[in-house]
Amino acid sequence: MSNLLKLFKESLSTFIFQILLFFLALINNIIITRILGPAGKGEYDVIITFTLVVRMISLLGLEVAAVNFLGSKKIDKHIITFNVFFIGIISTLLFSTLSLIFWSYFNIGYDLESYLFISTVPLSGLMLLSNYFLLGSDKVLNYNIIESGKNFFYLFFLTLLLLLLGLNYTKISVCYFFSIFSTFALGIYFLIRHSIINLEWRNFSLKCSKELLSFAKYPYISGFISFLVYRADVFIVNIILGKYATGIYGIAVLLIESMNYISKSIQLVILAKIPRFESVEGRDSVIFIVKTVFIVLLFLGIIFVLYGKFFILLIFGADFVESSKLIIYLVPGIIILGINKVISSYFIAKGWVKIFILINSCALTLNILLDIIYVPLYKLTAASISTSIAYFSSFIIILIYFLNKEKLPLSVFLPKKNDFKIIKDMFFGNKKQISK
Repeated sequence: MSNLLKLFKESLSTFIFQILLFFLALINNIIITRILGPAGKGEYDVIITFTLVVRMISLLGLEVAAVNFLGSKKIDKHIITFNVFFIGIISTLLFSTLSLIFWSYFNIGYDLESYLFISTVPLSGLMLLSNYFLLGSDKVLNYNIIESGKNFFYLFFLTLLLLLLGLNYTKISVCYFFSIFSTFALGIYFLIRHSIINLEWRNFSLKCSKELLSFAKYPYISGFISFLVYRADVFIVNIILGKYATGIYGIAVLLIESMNYISKSIQLVILAKIPRFESVEGRDSVIFIVKTVFIVLLFLGIIFVLYGKFFILLIFGADFVESSKLIIYLVPGIIILGINKVISSYFIAKGWVKIFILINSCALTLNILLDIIYVPLYKLTAASISTSIAYFSSFIIILIYFLNKEKLPLSVFLPKKNDFKIIKDMFFGNKKQISK
């Protein structure tokens, strides 16, 4: 089987699970939104975003380093996984403790609920590392099960409490905690089953730890900045416009982000596979994928622009109808973000990570400045437009860097007849054509 065909099939498999993940997350959000209302949903979005920020900071970029090192198979897998886990346990415990102190000092939001969410950071971080171990070890099916598992367990506990005791904000936070714990346990089971991890002290290697952290530092910095580009508007909207507006904005983002599952499913497989490809084959595969992803995202974007209001009224109710107005401004940014993710994963897999610090710093600065200047004047419309502009600015830099690095003309991204033949052969099985 050719590398491109295998990449396609595993990306398709991951995409199917990502769709399942989206629907599970959507059902969870419907339950939570119906219980909490716009203002409560805004409060929930802020604490969830804060928790994800803390997790990202505490992992030090080790998840990217792990999948790259495991994919390249240059170091024994037990040494890699032990050292990543060892550093991850210390780091997540440290940062989650500091975050709890920070939250207590500023007395932000609901105390008990916030503490429950933040206390999931160590387990959530180790769960994510476990999942990247599975991805880097070619256990794509198990990876996808874990990805969907968190939302499945979350839905299970939400439904159980809803039926037995009813739901409120405190009970939702308890459900979240137990969903993380259950998914973490499932991830450990898969790691032990496939002998991917061996928690014996003899696997500790100071040299390996240094190499992991050295590789991770640039993806860590750029990934954190990228996440802030992706989520800074939640905090800014909350500070300037309040919880109600944050809840309205969050629903629009939730729907639009469903488009992001396509690029994410491909991005994750590329991170694991590209280190094993020949240089030209990996480059050509990514170019083909970018063109395919763009067409699919464009089609989905048009669907959301035309029917977004209908979806919101049907799923979330009239209280969130304002969210539908924001979709038209968010769609272009999500399409660009999808392309960015595919090309970015190729950069990371090839070790070209320093450029991301510049790219994401420019995008973050632009996004924050536009939000601060225009959100007080034009409200949520400004937040939506500024996000799309930030993604587009990073896309321009990524595209220029890719073309210069690979010494290619812009025309390589134009559709070709052979592209349609490859897609046809992927579905109808002409492997000879794919391998050419």
